[in-house]
Amino acid sequence: MINMNTLNHPFKKAAYIGLAILMSLFLFQSNQASAQRNLTLYGMKSLPQRNFANPALRPDSRLFVGIPGISSLYAGFGNSSLQLPNLFNALERHNDDSVTLNVNELGSVFRKKNSFSNEVNIDLLHFGFELGDNNFFTVNATYVHRFKLSFSNDLFDLVFQGNGGDNLGRRFNMGVGIDLMEYTEIGLGYSRRFLNDRLTLGARYKYLKGVLNFNTERSDLTFTTRPGDYALLLDSDIKVNMASSIGPVTGNWPTYLKNLTPFDLIDMATKNSGWGLDFGATYDLTKRVELSAAVKNLGRIKWNDNALNWESRNPGAQFEFNGIDFNTIFDNSSTSEEAIEALSDSLIDRFAVDSSNKTYTTGLFPEFYLGGTLSLTKNHRAGVLFYGDWFQKQLHPAITLSWYSQLSRVFSISASYTLMDNTFNNLGVGMAFNGGPFQYYIVTDNLISVVNPENVRNFSVRMGFNLTFLRKPKEKKEYEKKKK
Repeated sequence: MINMNTLNHPFKKAAYIGLAILMSLFLFQSNQASAQRNLTLYGMKSLPQRNFANPALRPDSRLFVGIPGISSLYAGFGNSSLQLPNLFNALERHNDDSVTLNVNELGSVFRKKNSFSNEVNIDLLHFGFELGDNNFFTVNATYVHRFKLSFSNDLFDLVFQGNGGDNLGRRFNMGVGIDLMEYTEIGLGYSRRFLNDRLTLGARYKYLKGVLNFNTERSDLTFTTRPGDYALLLDSDIKVNMASSIGPVTGNWPTYLKNLTPFDLIDMATKNSGWGLDFGATYDLTKRVELSAAVKNLGRIKWNDNALNWESRNPGAQFEFNGIDFNTIFDNSSTSEEAIEALSDSLIDRFAVDSSNKTYTTGLFPEFYLGGTLSLTKNHRAGVLFYGDWFQKQLHPAITLSWYSQLSRVFSISASYTLMDNTFNNLGVGMAFNGGPFQYYIVTDNLISVVNPENVRNFSVRMGFNLTFLRKPKEKKEYEKKKK
Protein backbone atom coordinates (compact mmCIF):
# COMPACT_ATOMS: atom_id res chain seq x y z
CA MET A 1 0.00 0.00 0.00
CA ILE A 2 1.08 3.56 -0.69
CA ASN A 3 -0.41 6.41 1.31
CA MET A 4 -0.78 9.27 -1.11
CA ASN A 5 -0.88 11.77 1.76
CA THR A 6 2.48 10.78 3.26
CA LEU A 7 4.80 10.89 0.27
CA ASN A 8 7.38 13.17 1.81
CA HIS A 9 10.44 12.10 -0.09
CA PRO A 10 10.83 14.56 -3.03
CA PHE A 11 11.74 11.87 -5.55
CA LYS A 12 8.87 9.57 -4.59
CA LYS A 13 6.39 12.40 -4.53
CA ALA A 14 7.50 13.60 -7.96
CA ALA A 15 7.36 10.05 -9.32
CA TYR A 16 3.79 9.43 -8.21
CA ILE A 17 2.60 12.88 -9.23
CA GLY A 18 4.13 12.22 -12.64
CA LEU A 19 2.40 8.84 -12.82
CA ALA A 20 -0.94 10.44 -11.92
CA ILE A 21 -0.47 13.06 -14.63
CA LEU A 22 0.46 10.35 -17.16
CA MET A 23 -2.67 8.34 -16.33
CA SER A 24 -4.79 11.48 -16.61
CA LEU A 25 -3.37 12.21 -20.04
CA PHE A 26 -4.18 8.67 -21.17
CA LEU A 27 -7.75 9.07 -19.93
CA PHE A 28 -8.11 12.50 -21.48
CA GLN A 29 -6.90 11.33 -24.87
CA SER A 30 -8.96 8.15 -24.83
CA ASN A 31 -12.17 10.03 -24.11
CA GLN A 32 -11.94 12.46 -26.99
CA ALA A 33 -12.41 10.34 -29.97
CA SER A 34 -11.14 6.52 -32.25
CA ALA A 35 -10.23 4.75 -35.31
CA GLN A 36 -13.08 5.42 -37.69
CA ARG A 37 -14.48 1.93 -37.97
CA ASN A 38 -17.97 2.66 -39.43
CA LEU A 39 -19.13 -0.81 -38.40
CA THR A 40 -22.83 -0.02 -37.98
CA LEU A 41 -22.82 2.58 -40.76
CA TYR A 42 -21.47 0.05 -43.28
CA GLY A 43 -24.83 -1.71 -43.61
CA MET A 44 -27.11 1.35 -43.68
CA LYS A 45 -28.26 1.35 -47.29
CA SER A 46 -30.01 4.72 -47.17
CA LEU A 47 -26.97 6.78 -46.07
CA PRO A 48 -24.49 8.37 -48.50
CA GLN A 49 -21.82 8.40 -45.75
CA ARG A 50 -21.36 4.63 -45.90
CA ASN A 51 -19.44 5.32 -49.10
CA PHE A 52 -16.58 6.50 -46.83
CA ALA A 53 -16.13 2.91 -45.64
CA ASN A 54 -16.32 1.36 -49.11
CA PRO A 55 -16.31 3.53 -52.26
CA ALA A 56 -18.31 0.84 -54.10
CA LEU A 57 -21.28 1.20 -51.74
CA ARG A 58 -23.98 3.51 -53.07
CA PRO A 59 -26.88 5.17 -51.26
CA ASP A 60 -30.49 4.63 -52.34
CA SER A 61 -30.56 8.13 -53.86
CA ARG A 62 -29.17 9.05 -57.25
CA LEU A 63 -28.27 12.54 -56.07
CA PHE A 64 -27.27 13.75 -52.61
CA VAL A 65 -25.81 16.93 -51.16
CA GLY A 66 -24.42 17.05 -47.63
CA ILE A 67 -25.24 20.29 -45.84
CA PRO A 68 -21.79 21.99 -45.59
CA GLY A 69 -20.18 21.70 -42.19
CA ILE A 70 -22.87 19.44 -40.69
CA SER A 71 -23.34 16.67 -43.22
CA SER A 72 -21.08 14.37 -41.19
CA LEU A 73 -19.70 14.98 -37.71
CA TYR A 74 -17.78 12.00 -36.37
CA ALA A 75 -16.13 11.42 -33.00
CA GLY A 76 -14.99 8.24 -31.31
CA PHE A 77 -12.48 6.72 -28.92
CA GLY A 78 -11.14 3.27 -28.27
CA ASN A 79 -8.75 1.59 -25.86
CA SER A 80 -7.74 -2.02 -25.62
CA SER A 81 -7.73 -2.47 -21.85
CA LEU A 82 -8.52 0.40 -19.49
CA GLN A 83 -11.84 0.58 -17.67
CA LEU A 84 -12.42 3.31 -15.11
CA PRO A 85 -13.72 0.98 -12.35
CA ASN A 86 -10.42 -0.96 -12.44
CA LEU A 87 -8.51 2.26 -11.91
CA PHE A 88 -10.79 3.45 -9.11
CA ASN A 89 -10.50 0.04 -7.39
CA ALA A 90 -6.80 0.72 -6.89
CA LEU A 91 -7.61 3.85 -4.86
CA GLU A 92 -8.91 3.24 -1.34
CA ARG A 93 -10.39 6.10 0.70
CA HIS A 94 -10.35 5.88 4.50
CA ASN A 95 -12.40 7.49 7.27
CA ASP A 96 -9.77 10.18 7.85
CA ASP A 97 -10.14 11.24 4.18
CA SER A 98 -6.73 9.83 3.31
CA VAL A 99 -6.33 7.94 0.06
CA THR A 100 -4.28 4.78 -0.28
CA LEU A 101 -2.98 3.41 -3.56
CA ASN A 102 -3.22 -0.38 -3.64
CA VAL A 103 -0.27 -1.34 -5.80
CA ASN A 104 -1.46 -4.94 -6.15
CA GLU A 105 -4.66 -3.78 -7.85
CA LEU A 106 -2.79 -1.90 -10.56
CA GLY A 107 -2.02 -5.12 -12.38
CA SER A 108 -5.68 -5.34 -13.39
CA VAL A 109 -5.78 -1.81 -14.83
CA PHE A 110 -3.68 -2.41 -17.94
CA ARG A 111 -2.80 -5.42 -20.08
CA LYS A 112 0.59 -6.56 -21.34
CA LYS A 113 0.15 -4.51 -24.51
CA ASN A 114 -2.14 -1.49 -24.54
CA SER A 115 -3.41 0.92 -27.15
CA PHE A 116 -5.53 4.05 -27.18
CA SER A 117 -7.00 5.79 -30.21
CA ASN A 118 -9.23 8.72 -30.97
CA GLU A 119 -10.53 10.42 -34.08
CA VAL A 120 -12.59 13.43 -35.06
CA ASN A 121 -13.84 14.01 -38.62
CA ILE A 122 -15.75 17.02 -39.91
CA ASP A 123 -17.11 17.09 -43.45
CA LEU A 124 -16.74 20.56 -44.94
CA LEU A 125 -18.23 19.47 -48.27
CA HIS A 126 -19.81 16.26 -49.56
CA PHE A 127 -22.00 15.49 -52.55
CA GLY A 128 -22.56 12.72 -55.09
CA PHE A 129 -24.55 11.99 -58.21
CA GLU A 130 -25.31 9.19 -60.65
CA LEU A 131 -24.42 9.68 -64.29
CA GLY A 132 -26.20 7.26 -66.59
CA ASP A 133 -27.25 3.92 -65.16
CA ASN A 134 -23.81 2.65 -64.16
CA ASN A 135 -21.61 5.54 -63.02
CA PHE A 136 -21.60 7.27 -59.64
CA PHE A 137 -19.34 10.18 -58.58
CA THR A 138 -18.65 11.62 -55.12
CA VAL A 139 -16.70 14.66 -53.94
CA ASN A 140 -15.74 15.43 -50.34
CA ALA A 141 -13.62 17.85 -48.31
CA THR A 142 -13.02 16.54 -44.79
CA TYR A 143 -10.93 17.67 -41.83
CA VAL A 144 -9.38 14.69 -40.04
CA HIS A 145 -7.83 14.40 -36.56
CA ARG A 146 -6.34 11.03 -35.60
CA PHE A 147 -4.42 9.98 -32.51
CA LYS A 148 -3.02 6.58 -31.55
CA LEU A 149 -0.96 5.57 -28.53
CA SER A 150 0.57 2.21 -27.65
CA PHE A 151 2.58 1.17 -24.60
CA SER A 152 3.56 -1.87 -22.58
CA ASN A 153 2.53 -2.62 -19.00
CA ASP A 154 6.25 -3.14 -18.26
CA LEU A 155 6.55 0.51 -17.28
CA PHE A 156 4.07 0.11 -14.41
CA ASP A 157 5.44 -3.30 -13.39
CA LEU A 158 8.92 -1.80 -13.02
CA VAL A 159 7.69 1.15 -10.94
CA PHE A 160 5.44 -0.82 -8.59
CA GLN A 161 7.02 -4.30 -8.50
CA GLY A 162 10.67 -3.30 -8.75
CA ASN A 163 13.49 -5.07 -10.58
CA GLY A 164 14.25 -7.77 -7.99
CA GLY A 165 12.88 -11.20 -7.26
CA ASP A 166 11.13 -12.78 -10.23
CA ASN A 167 11.92 -9.68 -12.30
CA LEU A 168 15.67 -10.33 -12.27
CA GLY A 169 16.73 -10.87 -15.87
CA ARG A 170 13.43 -9.58 -17.18
CA ARG A 171 13.72 -7.17 -20.10
CA PHE A 172 11.35 -4.28 -19.39
CA ASN A 173 10.12 -2.51 -22.50
CA MET A 174 9.37 1.11 -21.62
CA GLY A 175 8.95 2.47 -25.14
CA VAL A 176 5.81 4.38 -26.07
CA GLY A 177 4.42 4.65 -29.62
CA ILE A 178 2.57 7.85 -30.53
CA ASP A 179 0.99 8.88 -33.82
CA LEU A 180 -0.85 12.18 -33.97
CA MET A 181 -1.99 13.36 -37.39
CA GLU A 182 -4.25 16.17 -38.56
CA TYR A 183 -4.91 16.91 -42.21
CA THR A 184 -7.46 18.14 -44.71
CA GLU A 185 -8.66 15.63 -47.30
CA ILE A 186 -10.03 16.51 -50.75
CA GLY A 187 -11.52 13.32 -52.20
CA LEU A 188 -12.88 12.31 -55.60
CA GLY A 189 -14.70 8.98 -55.75
CA TYR A 190 -16.01 6.94 -58.65
CA SER A 191 -17.87 3.63 -58.89
CA ARG A 192 -19.21 1.68 -61.85
CA ARG A 193 -21.48 -1.34 -62.26
CA PHE A 194 -20.56 -4.36 -64.38
CA LEU A 195 -22.02 -7.79 -65.25
CA ASN A 196 -25.63 -6.63 -65.45
CA ASP A 197 -25.29 -4.73 -62.16
CA ARG A 198 -24.03 -7.75 -60.21
CA LEU A 199 -20.51 -6.34 -59.75
CA THR A 200 -19.67 -2.81 -58.60
CA LEU A 201 -16.11 -1.50 -58.39
CA GLY A 202 -15.23 1.76 -56.67
CA ALA A 203 -12.19 3.90 -55.83
CA ARG A 204 -11.47 7.22 -54.19
CA TYR A 205 -8.39 9.38 -54.69
CA LYS A 206 -7.62 11.75 -51.81
CA TYR A 207 -5.38 14.81 -51.99
CA LEU A 208 -4.08 15.47 -48.48
CA LYS A 209 -2.77 18.68 -46.89
CA GLY A 210 -1.09 18.05 -43.54
CA VAL A 211 -1.71 20.38 -40.62
CA LEU A 212 0.04 18.70 -37.66
CA ASN A 213 2.01 15.53 -37.03
CA PHE A 214 3.85 13.89 -34.12
CA ASN A 215 5.29 10.51 -34.95
CA THR A 216 7.47 8.06 -33.00
CA GLU A 217 9.19 6.28 -35.86
CA ARG A 218 11.22 4.33 -33.28
CA SER A 219 10.76 4.34 -29.51
CA ASP A 220 12.76 1.42 -28.10
CA LEU A 221 13.77 1.85 -24.47
CA THR A 222 14.59 -1.24 -22.37
CA PHE A 223 15.84 -1.94 -18.83
CA THR A 224 17.26 -5.23 -17.55
CA THR A 225 18.83 -6.35 -14.24
CA ARG A 226 21.41 -9.10 -14.77
CA PRO A 227 20.80 -11.92 -12.25
CA GLY A 228 24.46 -12.82 -11.60
CA ASP A 229 25.98 -9.49 -10.56
CA TYR A 230 22.84 -7.28 -10.49
CA ALA A 231 24.30 -4.98 -13.13
CA LEU A 232 21.76 -2.64 -14.76
CA LEU A 233 21.59 -2.84 -18.55
CA LEU A 234 19.91 -0.03 -20.47
CA ASP A 235 19.59 0.45 -24.22
CA SER A 236 17.57 2.78 -26.42
CA ASP A 237 16.84 3.58 -30.03
CA ILE A 238 14.68 6.65 -30.51
CA LYS A 239 13.53 8.56 -33.57
CA VAL A 240 10.77 11.12 -33.18
CA ASN A 241 9.42 13.46 -35.87
CA MET A 242 7.20 16.51 -35.64
CA ALA A 243 5.87 19.02 -38.15
CA SER A 244 3.26 21.75 -38.27
CA SER A 245 1.80 23.98 -40.96
CA ILE A 246 0.32 26.21 -38.24
CA GLY A 247 3.68 27.72 -37.28
CA PRO A 248 7.17 26.86 -35.98
CA VAL A 249 7.13 24.50 -33.00
CA THR A 250 8.88 26.85 -30.57
CA GLY A 251 8.11 28.59 -27.32
CA ASN A 252 5.76 30.87 -29.27
CA TRP A 253 3.69 27.96 -30.55
CA PRO A 254 0.84 28.54 -28.04
CA THR A 255 0.45 31.99 -29.61
CA TYR A 256 -0.12 30.37 -33.01
CA LEU A 257 -2.76 28.09 -31.53
CA LYS A 258 -4.48 30.99 -29.78
CA ASN A 259 -4.77 32.93 -33.04
CA LEU A 260 -5.76 29.88 -35.09
CA THR A 261 -8.82 30.24 -37.33
CA PRO A 262 -10.83 27.57 -39.23
CA PHE A 263 -9.33 28.86 -42.48
CA ASP A 264 -5.84 27.95 -41.24
CA LEU A 265 -6.94 24.32 -40.95
CA ILE A 266 -7.85 24.11 -44.63
CA ASP A 267 -4.90 26.16 -45.88
CA MET A 268 -3.89 24.62 -49.20
CA ALA A 269 -0.63 26.61 -49.31
CA THR A 270 1.17 24.31 -46.86
CA LYS A 271 3.96 22.15 -48.23
CA ASN A 272 2.87 19.23 -46.05
CA SER A 273 1.07 17.35 -48.79
CA GLY A 274 0.30 13.78 -49.74
CA TRP A 275 -2.19 11.38 -51.25
CA GLY A 276 -4.45 8.53 -50.28
CA LEU A 277 -6.38 5.77 -52.05
CA ASP A 278 -9.47 3.75 -51.13
CA PHE A 279 -10.64 0.71 -53.10
CA GLY A 280 -13.86 -1.26 -52.80
CA ALA A 281 -16.10 -3.80 -54.50
CA THR A 282 -19.51 -5.41 -54.11
CA TYR A 283 -20.74 -8.57 -55.81
CA ASP A 284 -24.22 -10.13 -55.90
CA LEU A 285 -23.44 -13.79 -55.39
CA THR A 286 -27.13 -14.67 -55.66
CA LYS A 287 -30.37 -12.72 -55.77
CA ARG A 288 -30.25 -12.36 -51.99
CA VAL A 289 -26.56 -12.61 -51.04
CA GLU A 290 -24.19 -9.69 -51.54
CA LEU A 291 -20.45 -9.81 -50.81
CA SER A 292 -18.27 -6.73 -50.33
CA ALA A 293 -14.65 -5.79 -49.61
CA ALA A 294 -12.69 -2.59 -49.21
CA VAL A 295 -9.19 -1.35 -48.40
CA LYS A 296 -8.84 2.20 -47.08
CA ASN A 297 -6.12 4.75 -46.40
CA LEU A 298 -3.34 3.50 -48.62
CA GLY A 299 -1.05 6.50 -48.99
CA ARG A 300 1.28 8.92 -47.25
CA ILE A 301 2.00 12.54 -46.37
CA LYS A 302 5.37 14.23 -46.78
CA TRP A 303 6.01 16.73 -43.99
CA ASN A 304 8.12 19.72 -45.04
CA ASP A 305 6.85 22.76 -43.12
CA ASN A 306 8.47 23.39 -39.74
CA ALA A 307 9.81 19.84 -39.44
CA LEU A 308 11.73 18.78 -36.32
CA ASN A 309 13.48 15.44 -35.72
CA TRP A 310 15.09 13.82 -32.68
CA GLU A 311 17.16 10.68 -33.22
CA SER A 312 19.52 8.56 -31.12
CA ARG A 313 23.15 9.32 -31.94
CA ASN A 314 24.13 5.73 -31.12
CA PRO A 315 21.04 3.63 -31.93
CA GLY A 316 20.99 0.35 -30.05
CA ALA A 317 23.92 1.29 -27.81
CA GLN A 318 23.83 -0.44 -24.43
CA PHE A 319 24.86 1.06 -21.11
CA GLU A 320 26.00 -1.19 -18.28
CA PHE A 321 25.91 0.21 -14.75
CA ASN A 322 27.67 -1.83 -12.05
CA GLY A 323 27.19 0.62 -9.18
CA ILE A 324 29.43 3.10 -7.37
CA ASP A 325 31.93 2.34 -4.62
CA PHE A 326 30.42 4.28 -1.72
CA ASN A 327 33.50 3.77 0.46
CA THR A 328 35.54 5.76 -2.05
CA ILE A 329 32.85 8.43 -2.27
CA PHE A 330 32.61 8.95 1.49
CA ASP A 331 36.38 8.98 1.95
CA ASN A 332 37.05 11.61 -0.73
CA SER A 333 34.47 14.19 -1.87
CA SER A 334 36.47 15.10 -4.96
CA THR A 335 36.51 11.45 -6.01
CA SER A 336 32.72 11.26 -5.61
CA GLU A 337 32.25 14.30 -7.82
CA GLU A 338 34.53 12.80 -10.45
CA ALA A 339 32.67 9.47 -10.32
CA ILE A 340 29.26 11.09 -10.70
CA GLU A 341 30.52 13.35 -13.49
CA ALA A 342 32.03 10.36 -15.31
CA LEU A 343 28.76 8.46 -14.96
CA SER A 344 26.82 11.43 -16.31
CA ASP A 345 29.21 11.85 -19.25
CA SER A 346 28.93 8.16 -20.07
CA LEU A 347 25.13 8.26 -20.04
CA ILE A 348 25.03 11.36 -22.24
CA ASP A 349 27.51 9.83 -24.67
CA ARG A 350 25.59 6.57 -24.96
CA PHE A 351 22.05 7.98 -25.07
CA ALA A 352 22.64 11.33 -26.78
CA VAL A 353 19.84 12.51 -29.06
CA ASP A 354 20.57 14.73 -32.06
CA SER A 355 18.04 17.18 -33.45
CA SER A 356 17.56 18.21 -37.07
CA ASN A 357 15.05 19.77 -39.47
CA LYS A 358 14.74 17.06 -42.10
CA THR A 359 11.59 16.41 -44.07
CA TYR A 360 10.02 13.02 -43.44
CA THR A 361 7.13 10.87 -44.65
CA THR A 362 4.37 9.13 -42.69
CA GLY A 363 1.84 6.60 -43.86
CA LEU A 364 -1.86 6.73 -43.14
CA PHE A 365 -3.67 4.27 -40.87
CA PRO A 366 -4.67 1.43 -43.26
CA GLU A 367 -8.01 -0.35 -42.75
CA PHE A 368 -9.87 -3.19 -44.45
CA TYR A 369 -13.47 -4.47 -44.56
CA LEU A 370 -14.84 -7.87 -45.63
CA GLY A 371 -18.60 -8.22 -45.51
CA GLY A 372 -21.64 -10.14 -46.58
CA THR A 373 -25.38 -9.44 -46.42
CA LEU A 374 -28.47 -11.60 -46.79
CA SER A 375 -31.67 -9.90 -48.03
CA LEU A 376 -34.49 -11.70 -46.25
CA THR A 377 -37.12 -9.44 -47.81
CA LYS A 378 -37.10 -6.27 -49.87
CA ASN A 379 -36.62 -4.06 -46.78
CA HIS A 380 -34.83 -6.31 -44.27
CA ARG A 381 -31.20 -7.44 -44.42
CA ALA A 382 -28.82 -9.31 -42.11
CA GLY A 383 -25.07 -8.85 -42.38
CA VAL A 384 -21.67 -9.88 -41.09
CA LEU A 385 -18.57 -7.69 -41.33
CA PHE A 386 -14.88 -8.33 -40.62
CA TYR A 387 -12.75 -5.25 -39.95
CA GLY A 388 -9.09 -4.60 -39.20
CA ASP A 389 -6.69 -1.69 -38.84
CA TRP A 390 -2.90 -1.77 -38.58
CA PHE A 391 -0.83 0.19 -36.04
CA GLN A 392 2.69 -0.27 -34.64
CA LYS A 393 3.02 -3.60 -36.48
CA GLN A 394 -0.11 -4.95 -34.81
CA LEU A 395 -3.48 -5.88 -36.29
CA HIS A 396 -6.56 -4.63 -34.41
CA PRO A 397 -9.51 -6.75 -35.65
CA ALA A 398 -13.26 -6.59 -35.11
CA ILE A 399 -16.27 -8.62 -36.21
CA THR A 400 -19.79 -7.22 -36.47
CA LEU A 401 -23.21 -8.83 -36.87
CA SER A 402 -25.85 -6.39 -38.12
CA TRP A 403 -29.50 -5.99 -39.07
CA TYR A 404 -30.93 -3.26 -41.33
CA SER A 405 -34.62 -2.46 -41.88
CA GLN A 406 -36.23 0.12 -44.14
CA LEU A 407 -39.43 0.45 -42.11
CA SER A 408 -40.94 3.14 -44.31
CA ARG A 409 -40.02 5.76 -46.83
CA VAL A 410 -39.40 8.09 -43.89
CA PHE A 411 -37.55 5.91 -41.39
CA SER A 412 -34.81 3.24 -41.47
CA ILE A 413 -32.93 1.61 -38.62
CA SER A 414 -29.88 -0.60 -38.14
CA ALA A 415 -28.67 -2.61 -35.14
CA SER A 416 -25.29 -4.28 -34.65
CA TYR A 417 -23.25 -6.34 -32.22
CA THR A 418 -19.44 -6.11 -32.37
CA LEU A 419 -16.51 -7.97 -30.82
CA MET A 420 -13.44 -5.72 -30.72
CA ASP A 421 -10.51 -4.72 -28.50
CA ASN A 422 -11.21 -7.56 -26.05
CA THR A 423 -14.72 -6.22 -25.34
CA PHE A 424 -18.07 -7.99 -25.77
CA ASN A 425 -20.61 -5.28 -24.91
CA ASN A 426 -20.60 -3.26 -28.14
CA LEU A 427 -24.23 -2.89 -29.21
CA GLY A 428 -24.62 -0.40 -32.04
CA VAL A 429 -27.63 1.35 -33.51
CA GLY A 430 -28.24 3.68 -36.44
CA MET A 431 -31.30 5.65 -37.47
CA ALA A 432 -32.11 7.75 -40.52
CA PHE A 433 -35.12 10.05 -40.90
CA ASN A 434 -36.26 11.39 -44.27
CA GLY A 435 -38.70 14.27 -44.60
CA GLY A 436 -38.93 15.01 -48.29
CA PRO A 437 -35.35 15.64 -49.45
CA PHE A 438 -34.10 16.34 -45.89
CA GLN A 439 -32.32 13.45 -44.22
CA TYR A 440 -31.07 13.38 -40.61
CA TYR A 441 -29.12 10.42 -39.25
CA ILE A 442 -27.26 9.31 -36.16
CA VAL A 443 -25.12 6.18 -35.84
CA THR A 444 -23.13 4.71 -32.95
CA ASP A 445 -21.18 1.47 -32.58
CA ASN A 446 -21.78 1.28 -28.82
CA LEU A 447 -25.13 2.35 -27.40
CA ILE A 448 -24.30 0.97 -23.93
CA SER A 449 -21.70 3.72 -23.45
CA VAL A 450 -24.52 6.26 -23.32
CA VAL A 451 -26.17 4.40 -20.40
CA ASN A 452 -23.05 3.16 -18.58
CA PRO A 453 -19.98 5.00 -19.93
CA GLU A 454 -17.58 3.99 -17.14
CA ASN A 455 -17.49 0.34 -18.25
CA VAL A 456 -17.02 1.02 -21.96
CA ARG A 457 -13.70 0.95 -23.78
CA ASN A 458 -14.99 1.87 -27.24
CA PHE A 459 -17.40 4.50 -28.43
CA SER A 460 -18.17 6.29 -31.68
CA VAL A 461 -20.94 8.50 -32.97
CA ARG A 462 -21.63 10.00 -36.37
CA MET A 463 -24.48 12.36 -37.15
CA GLY A 464 -25.43 14.84 -39.82
CA PHE A 465 -27.87 16.23 -42.37
CA ASN A 466 -28.14 15.46 -46.08
CA LEU A 467 -30.36 16.46 -48.98
CA THR A 468 -31.28 13.33 -50.96
CA PHE A 469 -33.09 13.20 -54.30
CA LEU A 470 -34.45 10.56 -56.70
CA ARG A 471 -34.68 7.80 -54.13
CA LYS A 472 -37.79 5.64 -54.46
CA PRO A 473 -38.19 5.02 -58.22
CA LYS A 474 -34.61 3.87 -58.73
CA GLU A 475 -34.66 1.68 -55.64
CA LYS A 476 -37.79 -0.16 -56.82
CA LYS A 477 -36.42 -0.66 -60.30
CA GLU A 478 -33.20 -2.22 -59.03
CA TYR A 479 -35.03 -4.55 -56.65
CA GLU A 480 -37.43 -5.80 -59.29
CA LYS A 481 -34.53 -6.39 -61.67
CA LYS A 482 -32.79 -8.61 -59.09
CA LYS A 483 -35.94 -10.62 -58.56
CA LYS A 484 -36.21 -11.60 -62.22
